[in-house]
Amino acid sequence: MDEGDNKIAVTAGGQRIVMPDFKSSETAAYDFLRSITLVRNGLWSDRPNIINLTGLRLVKGDTSIQWDDTISVCWVDAQGKKYAKVYTATTEPGNRKLYKNMLPQTIIFYPGYHQGKQPALRGHRTMAFDPTKNYPDRLVFNTDDARGLNMHSGGTVGAMKKLVKYILPVGANNESAFRAVLVFMEIFEILSRWGLDSTRPAWENLSAWAATKALRAGPISGSSIPVFQDEKTAAVRSISIKAARGWLAKKWTSNRPILVKILRSADPAFTTPSNFTQLNTAGLETVITDQHIHGIVQRQCNYFFDEKEVDGLAGNTYLSLLNAEIPADGALAQLANIDYARMTALFKLFDGGNPVLNNTRRNYVKKIITQTLIERAKFIESEALKGLEVSGNKIKDLVGTWSILCQVVFGPEMFYEMMEFALGNALETGQRRWYYTLIDEASVPKG
Repeated sequence: MDEGDNKIAVTAGGQRIVMPDFKSSETAAYDFLRSITLVRNGLWSDRPNIINLTGLRLVKGDTSIQWDDTISVCWVDAQGKKYAKVYTATTEPGNRKLYKNMLPQTIIFYPGYHQGKQPALRGHRTMAFDPTKNYPDRLVFNTDDARGLNMHSGGTVGAMKKLVKYILPVGANNESAFRAVLVFMEIFEILSRWGLDSTRPAWENLSAWAATKALRAGPISGSSIPVFQDEKTAAVRSISIKAARGWLAKKWTSNRPILVKILRSADPAFTTPSNFTQLNTAGLETVITDQHIHGIVQRQCNYFFDEKEVDGLAGNTYLSLLNAEIPADGALAQLANIDYARMTALFKLFDGGNPVLNNTRRNYVKKIITQTLIERAKFIESEALKGLEVSGNKIKDLVGTWSILCQVVFGPEMFYEMMEFALGNALETGQRRWYYTLIDEASVPKG
């Protein structure tokens, strides 16, 4: 169980296994994860669309727990193309000095629910390091699903609210219950995308967006920018370029890097003049072009559906749009209509006789609040979206003493994306169990 002295990893043919740069390609990541899983006595399948799960734990023996591990989902499609989706995680939540620690091993996951409140993967047959004063090297082996070793989402950033323990079953012990898990998984995946207003349920956010009409910025007309709304011929608002330019220069005079960021959101090729840091507020106004204001207005139109929110004034709310990378060009409205239609279809399944899908649980998910706009911004801040990192993206967020032994992906939006990759083809492939191999990365040779 201790891989500390294992410094060399080789294939059955004697080839040395070296960890690649995960940013290079999914194929390289897949090949490495396959090789290292097998050499660690893990289980792996190359059957089309059968999912393999691998966890890499960054630091061996460290008691400070961070979001610096990875959990990967790997498969090949029917044409032989390789996929490797890698997610920032912690494989050891809680203080390891005080609580059990899951050792490197391969375990079986079945679909179910974490604490009966959200879809998750439920672990079975695990070995844990569980020291006591009299038995400092004690290992505990457990095959009881009731212990609660799960793979689920975690973190305070982006966390879901209004979750109720044990409102859902713990596991899925038959085909009917398994299909119910898939329904809830898809519902939670959709809801995780609609944490744009953390003061109200995600279902209400989605419903409101699906019912609204899109705004668009018209061409510059004289000294103003007209704003139009679908199905209306006359402009619903007119933005003064002069007023917006003056406000913008005054607002960000003392924080010019932010001003540059805003201007580049409208013109990626924007470069600052040589005297940019010496310019006063009036001088900054000469740097801000009509097209910059038009770009700001258009981005606001791409996000907001209340014309009062479109003003050309790029303040803190505008920065939150930039940091969270909310889909532009009307994509959010289009996505709302797609997701709303799919949620409506999923809710109809609750009237189809499946014993797990009842009205109480339908009402439960409609009240769940997500905060995934914040989660997305946190990933941007940590540069997590710039590419895959072998050791995970170190996100400064609380890793509490909850979910001892669980394998936890940072944030619900990322977790349910991962769940969709893992379980999305299960009905077609017939996969009903998922093998997960946990590996101490410190024992893996680096290139």
